[in-house]
Amino acid sequence: GQGDNAKPGKMVTIGFSAPAADHGWIAAITKNAKAQADKFKDDVTLKATEGTNDVSQQIAQVETLVNSKVDVLVILPMDGKQLTSAGQAAMDKGIPVINLDRIFDTALAYRTWIGGDNYRMGVNAGQYIAAEMKKKNISSPIIGEVAGIDSLPLTQERSKGFKDALAKAGFQV
Repeated sequence: GQGDNAKPGKMVTIGFSAPAADHGWIAAITKNAKAQADKFKDDVTLKATEGTNDVSQQIAQVETLVNSKVDVLVILPMDGKQLTSAGQAAMDKGIPVINLDRIFDTALAYRTWIGGDNYRMGVNAGQYIAAEMKKKNISSPIIGEVAGIDSLPLTQERSKGFKDALAKAGFQV
């Protein structure tokens, strides 16, 4: 089968911090992280914090993971800007940080970033709406946007892509 990569290796402790799993996507990431760690329990220990939407509490949880000397740290920040210093502190102590989704203010605060192209997501949504309006010959639609958390850069990027695509088609939000 799976080759040498499936053989147990050195024990690794992964710290994991995410917001509260109070909506589908974050809940799925948290659940899948735990399931994957269970599959590799012979060489992986997952230390997952209790998800929180309180930025101060998430910072404290990350500090606890850093102090417990995890081998690697995965952080899906409630707010990337506000969690940047916590990621930076981990990196400064030699703990590689994987910044998931909501990006820190500086690349120095993480080793790897895993995220989506939020601007393109907004563009795709705007292009879809514009195409549907044109298909139905609706020339002056009233288009509203339910954006998410307005202070987060990912929300701002999606909104900008959405507005740009609609403007190109002659529509506005």
